[in-house]
Amino acid sequence: MAKAARPQEVKQAAAPEPERPAEPEPLAVDLAMAGPAKAALPGSRRSTVPVGLPEPKTVRHALPASTAAQAALPAPVGTAAGQGAGTAGLGHQVSAGKVVIGTARYTGDWDCDKTAMPNLAYQMERRVGLAVETESLTVPLSSPDIFKCAFVFLSGHSDFALQASEIQQLRRYLDAGGALWINDSTHEGDTTFDAAARRELARLLPDARLEPMPMNHPLFSACYDLTGGYKGYEIPPGDKYRENRLHGIRVKDRWAVIYTRNDYGDGLEIDPNTHPLMKSLTNLSPAEMQEGAVRMGMNFAFYILHSAREADDAEKLKLADMRRSAAAVPEMEERSRQLVAGKQSQPIFQVLEPQEQWMVPADWSRDATAIALNGERLTLNITRGQDGKNVVNRTVQGDLTGCRFLVVQVHSQMQSGARLAIGISTGENWSYHESAPQYIRPGNNPDVVFDLAAKTFKTQATNWEYRSAVENASKVRTIHLLLYPISSGTIAIDDIKVIR
Repeated sequence: MAKAARPQEVKQAAAPEPERPAEPEPLAVDLAMAGPAKAALPGSRRSTVPVGLPEPKTVRHALPASTAAQAALPAPVGTAAGQGAGTAGLGHQVSAGKVVIGTARYTGDWDCDKTAMPNLAYQMERRVGLAVETESLTVPLSSPDIFKCAFVFLSGHSDFALQASEIQQLRRYLDAGGALWINDSTHEGDTTFDAAARRELARLLPDARLEPMPMNHPLFSACYDLTGGYKGYEIPPGDKYRENRLHGIRVKDRWAVIYTRNDYGDGLEIDPNTHPLMKSLTNLSPAEMQEGAVRMGMNFAFYILHSAREADDAEKLKLADMRRSAAAVPEMEERSRQLVAGKQSQPIFQVLEPQEQWMVPADWSRDATAIALNGERLTLNITRGQDGKNVVNRTVQGDLTGCRFLVVQVHSQMQSGARLAIGISTGENWSYHESAPQYIRPGNNPDVVFDLAAKTFKTQATNWEYRSAVENASKVRTIHLLLYPISSGTIAIDDIKVIR
C-alpha cells in the first residue's frame, strides 16, 4: 500500500508584499472585561477582537464607521461591597465588546446540559456579527471567576444543596449586577430539582420570592419579539412545555434571577455537528424547538445587557443595531444557500494562475501562523496573540470577470468561533478589497459564501467602509485569507471555488 503523502511544510515568508496604499487608522473600541468584574488593576490586559485591517502593531477593535461611533460607550462603573477588594458593577457588555456566559459548576449534576451555553454563545456571536465577541465559561459558584460572567446558567435534574461559600459568592455577584438563570432539566412529572431550587433560592435570597414575569415585560422583546408567543405557544417551549410563564426574583428593582421549567437547556443542546441533540416533547420539530430556545436565551442575554444599569442613548442605538443583525441572520444565510445551490463551481486556481505558494506576509500581523499543505488542503496552525489576526496570501494572475461568488470550504478544529474574510488585490495599482468577515463555527463549515458583486467590501476609496464590490476583477493580483480567531487552534481550508 502506498504511503500517504506527507504534508508539505511551508515556512513563514518574509518576502515583501507588492506595495499597496496605506490604510487610515480605523476607529477603535477598547474592550473591557465582560461581566461584573474585579476592579481593573493598573496596566491590566484587556481583550481585543480586531475585525478590520489595522496597521501593523496596532491593537484595536476596528469596526465599520457606521457602528464604531455607536460602540464607543462608557466603561463599566459602580462598586459593590465585597470581601477584600471591591467588585466593579456589571456595567454594559455592549461597551465591553465581549460577553462571557457562565455554566455553573455546583454540588449537583451541573453538566447535564454541557453544550447549551456554548451553543447559545455561538448563536449570539453568529447572529450579532461584528458587534460582540461571545464566550462560554464553566465556573464554580464559589470562584471569583463568576464576576467575569454577564450571567450564569445553572441546570440540573437532582436534589442539591449549595455550600455556604457558594451562597456567599453568588449573593455578592447578584448584588454587583450579575444574573442567574436556573433551568429545571427533569422529566415532565419530576419535581425533585424544582423543590431543591426553590429551597436554595430561599437560602440565597431570604427576603425575596419567586414571582411570575408579566408577558409585557421587556425581557420578552429584548432581542426577539416574543410578546405574541412562539409557534402557537404563549412562551417558547424548551424540549418540554410545563409552564406558560417565566418566574424570577428581583434584586434592586431588576430581575436578577430567572427560573425556567420548560428546559431550555435541553432545547439548546447540540451534537458535534451543531444539530439539535434532543427531540422536542411538544409538537415542534427539533429545529423549531432549538430556534425557540435560542430566541429565549438571547432575549435573556439582551435583557441582562440592558438592565445592569440604565442604558444611555448610544447604547440603545447599539442594542437596536444588534437586534436587527440577529433577526436578519437566518434570512441572510438561507439567501446565500439559495444563491449557490445547484450552480456549477470551478476551483479558483483553475481560473487564477498561482505565481507562488501560500505564505504568511510578515508585516500584517505579529501573531504566529504556521502553514501546512497537503494537495489543495491548506491547514493553518494559529496562535492567537495580541493582534488577534492571522493572514495568509498567494500571488496570482488571472481574470475573475463574470465570477459572482467565491465559496470556501472550512473545517475548524478550534473550541471557539472565528471569523474569516477574504482580500483581493486587483488592477495595475494592486487595489485592495477586503470583505466583511463571515462567522466560522467549530467543526465543518461547508459553504462560506462571499458575493463578489455585493457592496460588502472595504477599500481605500470607500475610506475602509464596507460599501464596495470587487472592482477591476479582470486583473487579479493576490488572494488573501484573513482569520480573526477567539482562541488558538487549527483551521483547514479544504477548497476554494468560484461560481459564475
